[in-house]
Amino acid sequence: MKPLNTRSLARLGAGALALGGLAIWIVTGQPPKGHEASEPEAAHDQGIVHLTPEQAQAAGIVPVTAGPGRLVRRVRVTATVTADQDHIVHIAARTPGVVAEARKKLGEPVAAGEVLALIDSTEVADARAEYLAALENEGLARTTAAREEALWRQRISPERDYLQAKAAAMEAGIRTGRARHSLQALGLSEAEVKALKSGAGLQRLELRSPIAGQVINRGATRGDRLAADTDAYVVADLARLSLTFPIYARDLPYVAVGGTLPLSTADGRTATARITHVGPVLDPATGSAPVVATLDNADGTWRPGDFATGTLEADAQEAALLVPEEAVVTLDGQSQIFVPVPGGYARRPITVGRSDGVHAEVLAGLKPGDSVAAGNAFILKAEAGKGDAGHDE
Repeated sequence: MKPLNTRSLARLGAGALALGGLAIWIVTGQPPKGHEASEPEAAHDQGIVHLTPEQAQAAGIVPVTAGPGRLVRRVRVTATVTADQDHIVHIAARTPGVVAEARKKLGEPVAAGEVLALIDSTEVADARAEYLAALENEGLARTTAAREEALWRQRISPERDYLQAKAAAMEAGIRTGRARHSLQALGLSEAEVKALKSGAGLQRLELRSPIAGQVINRGATRGDRLAADTDAYVVADLARLSLTFPIYARDLPYVAVGGTLPLSTADGRTATARITHVGPVLDPATGSAPVVATLDNADGTWRPGDFATGTLEADAQEAALLVPEEAVVTLDGQSQIFVPVPGGYARRPITVGRSDGVHAEVLAGLKPGDSVAAGNAFILKAEAGKGDAGHDE
């Protein structure tokens, strides 16, 4: 057998000491001196998310005080802006004709009574000629009747001649009235009929706008032949616009004429419209009724065709304790909120009642004056979930 050297003896001694220490640990249940179990670096705080005020502010978490308020029934609507049907006119010749002149271009302003186009029509010429002839015949018939009346009163002519002349004058007046009405049916005003004289231009018809506004459509081009009742121009007063949108039957009892509708668009424009009509009949296909709102547009900010969204505040109910709906989160299958505590935010279970999409009613777990975390409270929920997972491990 070879003798043990110094290095081998040292190894044997260290192994013996280790085995001895292990034996003592097993017998006494205490680790050898210098081998105590290390403590964890930090203890887990149940239900508390550690955030400094600066971190909370940067995360968009805002403290809000819980208190009494009103739950408002809100109806979200989308609508397309259109010209108001009471402030739009379709201007067309009531008889076929050729466009002699088109004076207004698309988008140009128009004054009430302004001439937009001139139409040449043989039907108008015939009607004017008939009226002038009837007017002339009526004048002659009345003159004859007046002479026959004078002769009859002087006992120069028999009464029969006077009565015949009187009847002829009345018939001539009727024919003149019929010819006048024919001209008015073709679009001539009473003033234009009275000012009518024989001569050139009997075929010329003036198309006038009955309202002030803008040309939003033009169908008249010089030289074109327009059929009867074909739009030559469409003029709209865009200082007042309309919106039509559907409201479902469950919400109709809360919508009334005179109510307001705040509007907004994707590009940031805002306005307030007023409800002017609530449809009395439901569409059987959709179960909704049309609602019309009127929008003042004196500054021309809005245009027909704009797409807008709005929210109708239809009904309000009092509630003893409200918090922002965004402050309520669901953790462990239960509604909870986060309340500020020293060093961060603590979870607190609550019982939730009614909601209007903006505020939630709290029935238990909170009292008026308590502060809760709103804004981006979902960040606290996410951090609390991480803490729970780490604790379970």
